[in-house]
Amino acid sequence: MSLKSKCNNTGTVTRREFLAGATLALSTSLFKSTVSAQPAQTHFDSVRREIGQAIEKGEAPSIAVAVAVEGKIVWEECFGWADIGKRIPSTPQTRYPIASVSKPIVATGLMILAERGLVDLNRPANQYLGAYGKLTGYAGDASAATLRHIFQHRAGLPMHAQYFYADENYNPPSMDEIIRRYGIIVNPPGERYNYSNLGYGIIAYISVRVSGKSYSVGQTHFNFEACPTEIDCPSLLVTVLL
Repeated sequence: MSLKSKCNNTGTVTRREFLAGATLALSTSLFKSTVSAQPAQTHFDSVRREIGQAIEKGEAPSIAVAVAVEGKIVWEECFGWADIGKRIPSTPQTRYPIASVSKPIVATGLMILAERGLVDLNRPANQYLGAYGKLTGYAGDASAATLRHIFQHRAGLPMHAQYFYADENYNPPSMDEIIRRYGIIVNPPGERYNYSNLGYGIIAYISVRVSGKSYSVGQTHFNFEACPTEIDCPSLLVTVLL
């Protein structure tokens, strides 16, 4: 059976689909001067072969590729399986976790609020959080953790990651509850770099609180494109960032 498929496999992401996915993105400038009218047939054969070999060796269950040149997709192809157990091929419509691709979107949203004078990056994050869900200090002063520190992964927050799947009977807690449980400063703010998913979840939550809009609506309000699928928007605050 060919690893390439044109069928449409959409729907809510489950644990099986999540674990079955691996994403490869190739981008614009490297191919700008060399891509012809039919690049998928002439320029990417060696890449296609390498991907096919990786799938056959079991190095990844599936890989999705999209190459864009000057804003136009010139090659779009999927390899492998969206669901290994059910032998459902991956397609260009198969949804993969967007993971930390969401962080630049979150950062841009908060910077727009800062530009409009609605937040101050040098103020403590706790000033923008509710009474129930505030940062607390274990090895540092929580009141010293500013929005800028969180932006730079220097607030002293832990890594923290948690995922929620459509086929599991467990609902995500509120952001206030997540911050109360896990928003613990483990290093003095500003002392060191420590990559923190939780920090960007907090930034997204502060953007929602300050703007008074849900994140998907807020994106439209900020002149962002609306999120194309349900996995991109609700998961942005919890499933992806936390």
